[in-house]
Amino acid sequence: MKRPIDISKDSNKKCEHCDNWTGWGTMQCKLNGETKHYWNRCRKFSWKKGLDYINSAQKQEEK
Repeated sequence: MKRPIDISKDSNKKCEHCDNWTGWGTMQCKLNGETKHYWNRCRKFSWKKGLDYINSAQKQEEK
């Protein structure tokens, strides 16, 4: 079981977690067809649907 992805950390905004990335087979962006490594990120990043996310910034404020 994987840990939830913290959306408050900028380091987690990468192609691996982007809705526009095709995945490990072709490793391409659906928007422009460019080959992207999982660690890349573009300005059109959007969180992939169906993954487990948390926001540690909100958790800290609740305490």
